[in-house]
Amino acid sequence: MNEIVKGIAIFGGMASIGIGCVAGIGAINGILGGCIASFIPGLSPLVVGGMIGLGGFTLLCLPFTVLRLSLSEKKIELASKTISAMAVSFGIGAGLVALGFTSPAAIGALTLLASLVVCISLDLLINKAVESFPSKESEQPDGSLSGGMRVDEGSHILHT
Repeated sequence: MNEIVKGIAIFGGMASIGIGCVAGIGAINGILGGCIASFIPGLSPLVVGGMIGLGGFTLLCLPFTVLRLSLSEKKIELASKTISAMAVSFGIGAGLVALGFTSPAAIGALTLLASLVVCISLDLLINKAVESFPSKESEQPDGSLSGGMRVDEGSHILHT
């Protein structure tokens, strides 16, 4: 029993350190994004919030995503996940400004933490959507697909 409690305490400590690091990186990024956006006159506060939110994604995730896109064969799936993650980050940043957050550090930290949670569930949905499309490997020479489907002349999938 003591090992379980000790394991839970260690896991909780590591999780809180990880969340703190992500929030800190987001806050620093938010401050930098706020400084950069202050030099562009006439921007809507919602756009500035979206830019700050998108900055955390760009700083942390985009370099790894570009590397994965160049090495992976699932380019369409990775590109759709990247675009959706960018839209989520921008939307959360703009939404926080709409809710009344004015601190770039708070916007950056909260956007980065919230977008991690949202993007994980969004990735699961994208995986389900990609799996529902038949692949070229499942197409037979006569135009039928394995699994009781066939493709007509207009490339429409018909259930048989």
